[in-house]
Amino acid sequence: MAGAFTAVADDLTATYWNPAGLHQLTRQEASALYARNFVPMNYYYFAYGRPIFGAGAVAASWIRMDTGDLREVKEGFNLGNSFGDTQNAIFLSYGRRISYKKNAVANAFAIGVSAKFLFHSLYGKRAFGFGVDLGAMFEVKKVRGLQFGLNIQNVVPPRMTLNGTTDKFPLTMRMGVAYKMLYDNLIVSADF
Repeated sequence: MAGAFTAVADDLTATYWNPAGLHQLTRQEASALYARNFVPMNYYYFAYGRPIFGAGAVAASWIRMDTGDLREVKEGFNLGNSFGDTQNAIFLSYGRRISYKKNAVANAFAIGVSAKFLFHSLYGKRAFGFGVDLGAMFEVKKVRGLQFGLNIQNVVPPRMTLNGTTDKFPLTMRMGVAYKMLYDNLIVSADF
């Protein structure tokens, strides 16, 4: 999908892309991933979600990136102490479909929220941050398969202080449109 998933978000990655998409879960799901980049960077991902019948769906996900052990290079190219860079994010998310009356413009409107807990450890120093993301999805009634999505990340922006430097995450907004064709076997989507 090349990053154009805000209006689709129909699986567990909705915890990041658009938590409102969790309303599309019809059964419990689990997802896991491990990748190692060419730079010594390990990437881990695990998620679990389940519908709460009649009340939406909940999900939890964990993302971790770490370098493993790195070594300082001192003057004269002598090796110094070893250290690591580790970043963790835990998302607790909820999405719910809200039904409309028969004369409404939409088949469904869904809302969602993700609370995220961020942890960073670098060279023995630690930082913690907390943030909130909001999402919405809108299915157009008159055009079967047409959906719009909105994800506002960092509505409550995480602030992390590491070694005296404070980083505040910026407010980010993504809007998306998706059209599902051929019995949902082909999806055309774009994010803005």
